[in-house]
Amino acid sequence: MSHNKPGKNVTDAIPYDSLGHRVDSEPIPSSEPSQVTQDTRLFYPRQNENTTLTVDQKYLDANEYLMTHDERGKALIINNTNFSGGLGDREGSEVDATAMYSRLSDLGFDIELLNNASAAGIMEKLKYIAAEDHSDADCFACVILTHGDADGLHGTSGRLKETDIMDCFNADKCPSLAFKPKIFIFQVRKLSNRHTEKGSVYIQALSQEMMSMKSDEDFITVLTRVNRIVAHKFEHMGDDPRYQGMKQMPCFVSRLTKALRFREK
Repeated sequence: MSHNKPGKNVTDAIPYDSLGHRVDSEPIPSSEPSQVTQDTRLFYPRQNENTTLTVDQKYLDANEYLMTHDERGKALIINNTNFSGGLGDREGSEVDATAMYSRLSDLGFDIELLNNASAAGIMEKLKYIAAEDHSDADCFACVILTHGDADGLHGTSGRLKETDIMDCFNADKCPSLAFKPKIFIFQVRKLSNRHTEKGSVYIQALSQEMMSMKSDEDFITVLTRVNRIVAHKFEHMGDDPRYQGMKQMPCFVSRLTKALRFREK
């Protein structure tokens, strides 16, 4: 059964390969239901199918991401507090985990919380989620609270790079999230103020701004506001005199191609 609306011409759809690149082959015929889009939902091949992705031209031309799927999507929160190898414990991190759990829950995410995971355990969990079918989801979110430095993130044992995490959700590895927004939030302790009772400056500012975020507000605007709050209102107050009075500056990198608005479902 075709998912085309009556009168819709399937040749309006543009085919893409599993890497998200446009191909010059003929459009998929309407007898392939997983290849055709409606105005209210973006259809993808089911996971592990070696087929061509097809995206409606209307979707590609839209100014914001389609957030009208049946589900908001899955969110994974990884909270590491206890480490091997001489790394100190991250006291107060559970406050940040609770804050992000609440904010993502408010947005309608299906949340999974993973505590004290090794680098290998983190990658195993990410690959498992990437192998799931996200066809009915608007997007995906991942929050990692852990130690880190210029060489990457620490698991409770072992380390991994941010790119290793994000690459799990490339179009070739997770086709049902292709062309959909993927959000990755890393709170790592380099020079990061974290109150044992109030949590880290960055996560608490982010939580507050997400709580007051309007449903028609672009998420990038929210992140920019968080940067301003953290940079202007806080400075390091730890015991090490080398860092007294120093500022913390969050950083976000965006590969989004449209406005991301968490409109109410």
